[in-house]
Amino acid sequence: MRGWPILAALLVALPLWRIRDLAAQPAAPLFWGILAILAVWIGSEDRWLGVFAGYVVLRGILTRTPLSFETSFAVVAGLLLVVTAQRTPDRFRPWLTAILVASGALQVSFQVWQWWNPAPDQWWFAGSIGNPNYLGAFLAISGALAPILLLPVFAGGILLTKSVTAAVALA
Repeated sequence: MRGWPILAALLVALPLWRIRDLAAQPAAPLFWGILAILAVWIGSEDRWLGVFAGYVVLRGILTRTPLSFETSFAVVAGLLLVVTAQRTPDRFRPWLTAILVASGALQVSFQVWQWWNPAPDQWWFAGSIGNPNYLGAFLAISGALAPILLLPVFAGGILLTKSVTAAVALA
């Protein structure tokens, strides 16, 4: 079974989790169950990625911090994307690379907009991802695939995140 429909359904279902400030708590077992099933599916495709996905989901269930579901979801969705990209035929890989680079450039443009119109208490700029470290990691990964002409754009986006780890990763 291909992972693209699963990833698309998961990305569509995520906004249902936070309808209004953790109002979806009665549905929490359903969402955690979906993540656990996806971790098992990832494990059927790649054993070690599945073990890591299972660990992340179990850790998210046990910690119960306000962002534990979002973090677990992001990791599982990323691992699902990795497993699916590994199984993608070679003729589609340039398209996947172009989509990844374009989405990174779009995140940088949103960051620049946030920098231009900052909130009163905002000192970091995280694009639409919401966490500057996660955005920095995403920009480092997508920047590694970008053409040389776009590297200053990705480097500027990493500077706006103020993520030292992402800067070292891109370098």
